[in-house]
Amino acid sequence: MSPKKDQPLMGGDHLRSPVANFSGSDYDDNSPEYKSKVNFIRNLIGATGLSAKGELNNPLFGMLYGSQKPGRDIDIFLLFGTPVKKNIVRGQFDLNQIEYNDFLFRLNNFDIEYTEPVLTGDYFFGDIEILRRAKQFLDTAKPTEENLDYLGKRALETYLQAKVLYSQGQNELFDKIVNEGENFKDLTAKILNGKFFDISSPIISKALSLLTFTQSYLASRKRYFLGEGNVTLRGILENPETPYDFELRSLMKYFKSTNEELKLEIPEVDQYFKNTKSLLIRSVSN
Repeated sequence: MSPKKDQPLMGGDHLRSPVANFSGSDYDDNSPEYKSKVNFIRNLIGATGLSAKGELNNPLFGMLYGSQKPGRDIDIFLLFGTPVKKNIVRGQFDLNQIEYNDFLFRLNNFDIEYTEPVLTGDYFFGDIEILRRAKQFLDTAKPTEENLDYLGKRALETYLQAKVLYSQGQNELFDKIVNEGENFKDLTAKILNGKFFDISSPIISKALSLLTFTQSYLASRKRYFLGEGNVTLRGILENPETPYDFELRSLMKYFKSTNEELKLEIPEVDQYFKNTKSLLIRSVSN
């Protein structure tokens, strides 16, 4: 369901852009520093960094981004020359991985999942020319109607994926409560009304995480529509302006609190899904 680089979301050849040829020769992949950092990444990702042919890839480029505060997860953006698994979590490390041509496509569509590390991250290792040209593109290019359409589709896609996960999580909770001997009345109260029900559910937590992506796409799309340049998640959260921004900040705060306290409340989760659906419908007109 994810848009691919060969799907006509933009129109024309997406590689005909200022970011079509990133690779430079300014970095030394034989240097001790480069080898040390690549070995760290290789040990971290293990077999999940394998290409389709079973070869262990070296990343072309790496960035550190996110809050980078003590005690928080460490977000690492990695660019590869061949297809790799998209997202990997290894302890406190959250790896956002993508293949080169797919990255060009996402960047060319102002996808906030990939513009965020470029605009707010810190260079880690690899071909720094990639970063320079990506920033140059974002500093000079303006989103088109096709780009805004792409962002809207990504918002809808992630919302539908989040709904599926939420349903799976509720079914998992149903099985758990049934096995605990609850009757129909109590089951209905807990599953549908959320009464007396603080829960811990990795699947529902993942659904909420996806919902933050939905709202990130909606918020960034609105800002680009209003003519803003270089939209970042950090900027949205620190200086909310639109209803999309405020809802995203509220959801991010709730998601963070549920992760720390390891509990959720069904009525609040339901409300966030309802609010997001309303914002999706509202965004069609702008």
